[in-house]
Amino acid sequence: MTACSSTRTVKFDGGVKIVGERINPTGKKRLKQALLENDMAYLLAEGIAQQDKGVHLLDVNVGLPGIDEAAMLKTAVTQLQAITNLPLQIDSSNPSAMEAALRRYNGKPMINSVSGKQESMAAVFPLAKKYGGGGHHNAGTYTPHVRHPSVVLRSLRWCFAFVHNQDIGQGCVVLLRG
Repeated sequence: MTACSSTRTVKFDGGVKIVGERINPTGKKRLKQALLENDMAYLLAEGIAQQDKGVHLLDVNVGLPGIDEAAMLKTAVTQLQAITNLPLQIDSSNPSAMEAALRRYNGKPMINSVSGKQESMAAVFPLAKKYGGGGHHNAGTYTPHVRHPSVVLRSLRWCFAFVHNQDIGQGCVVLLRG
């Protein structure tokens, strides 16, 4: 599986790859404020700081009540790609926002926020097929109802129906302190 920017390719070939998760408003008061104020400088500084710390790709999630997520995600992707050559992982549960960002993306992105729920898979996997993104399979990571093996298998079957086998990765979340 690979993710690419216009100038860099990250291959998921058995080694550990670090995804920078700081561009996600969950639990981040200052980022929430920046998004509400359309302060892209703060978001871009977070991207550069993560690049400087050696991440392999950046997760980009701007989902927050009170903003136009599709417009904000498209702007974030465009501006991040102007200042970093790291591949991006588009992270949104909003299919319209995800499609707006995928249309703008230069390269082959990772696609995040796919759960084992039927409606999530039906919305996101066709976008992965249309725009050539790699799928980050998260079934079982966050929600207890999708931890059952039958749900994980159903989700993987959907993945294989829309995304090339070499473009599917199983997500594993590790939270680091500091």
